[in-house]
Amino acid sequence: MRTDRMGFVDSFRFLMILLIMSHHIYMFGYSDQYLFSSCWAWVDYFFLLTGFFTMAHFAGQDSPGSCAKESLTYTFRKMAAYFPLVFLAVTAQYIAAALPFLEAGQPKKFIHAFYDWPYEVLLLSSTGIVWPKMPPIWFLSAMALTLPLLVYVILRFRDLRLILSWFIPFLYYGYMKINTVRDWPNDMVRAFCCMMFGTFVYFISQKLKSMELSSLKKIFLTAAELTALLLCLYITIFNKATMNLLPLLFFVHSVILLSGRSHTAGIKGSLCTYLGALSMPMFLFHWPVGTIAMRLAAGNTGRLCIYYAGTILLSAAAVFLQRKVKSRQTKADSP
Repeated sequence: MRTDRMGFVDSFRFLMILLIMSHHIYMFGYSDQYLFSSCWAWVDYFFLLTGFFTMAHFAGQDSPGSCAKESLTYTFRKMAAYFPLVFLAVTAQYIAAALPFLEAGQPKKFIHAFYDWPYEVLLLSSTGIVWPKMPPIWFLSAMALTLPLLVYVILRFRDLRLILSWFIPFLYYGYMKINTVRDWPNDMVRAFCCMMFGTFVYFISQKLKSMELSSLKKIFLTAAELTALLLCLYITIFNKATMNLLPLLFFVHSVILLSGRSHTAGIKGSLCTYLGALSMPMFLFHWPVGTIAMRLAAGNTGRLCIYYAGTILLSAAAVFLQRKVKSRQTKADSP
């Protein structure tokens, strides 16, 4: 099973990005428990997916000669694929945020505004060395910094990783609960623990995948999966005081979803794949698009239209260019 090409997972990524974007409308001045304000919690699910697919990549592979070297190589290759988008998005955000200095005739302040730019482009903001001017970038920064450790644990501690996969997340959520604390070093700790949670989901989902299931049991699994999803949406969209249920609901939903044994596994097609491809560009571009929207529109109605439509259109253009470049490289490499 090619878990990285599950159509329903691709569609779900797109949905989560829209939810996270809706949380970030606080940049337009929304406050006081506005709808979607708790949708920051879906970042934990993204980390979980990263842990799951990392475990799926290395499951069954023999230990390499150097686990540390392999963990760094894997991380570098993964993050290098994001670098062009990161470079464009961070640069656009810095320019958009610094333009008022040029308009005010303060070129020195405009230049000074770029002092932290190298750290954000290199995904180092979660170390605490700078406070990001593009807040969403902390997700990729924390992932880049902790993914080598996750891969090392997967490769080096084969007998122990099953225990660590549940003990570490339980330890974290037991102490911190589900949270959006940005104090150092929580970005990195949160990323590592949630990715480790994803490896636990992998082990359990593989057990479920191997089971013989009747049609009635598949219907039950589908109902449980959708119920967990709807509860997660209800809690995060309407800001309910039951946020601590989310790790359990994320677990139930992801185990069934990623096992491929429910009827949602039948959701496939090029549209699903395309929506999944849009998710990372949307994640990276929505903040600078929002910053530009505040300059272009006076009211929030116009700003929101630019924010959502602009992000999707810009992301679609990025996906188009990525596929063009990949197609040309494939033709150039073919005999």
